[in-house]
Amino acid sequence: MPDHLYGIDLSFRAELASLLGDMSAAYGLVPLLVPLRAQLAGAGSISFATRPFAHSLGELHRLLGDEEEARRQFSYAEDVARQWGSAHMAGAARAASAAGVPRS
Repeated sequence: MPDHLYGIDLSFRAELASLLGDMSAAYGLVPLLVPLRAQLAGAGSISFATRPFAHSLGELHRLLGDEEEARRQFSYAEDVARQWGSAHMAGAARAASAAGVPRS
């Protein structure tokens, strides 16, 4: 059973995989993050929360070359952030989507 730091760990691992271009880590993290995508990383611990897991999924899908799914995840992350009342997280998800690979 995962402990209270599980989500934060996944969030940081996903961010590092994206920053480092680690496709192997990305493939391993996507199925772990999908069930959590409607949550903020760490929100369950009530001590530390980061961005929505869907934002991390967007970055991983972008790294894996699936821009369409990346945009869907960023859009979902924006919705999750709004539900949590976080305008800055919603803006970050919107900006991440806009910064992606141009559509043809």
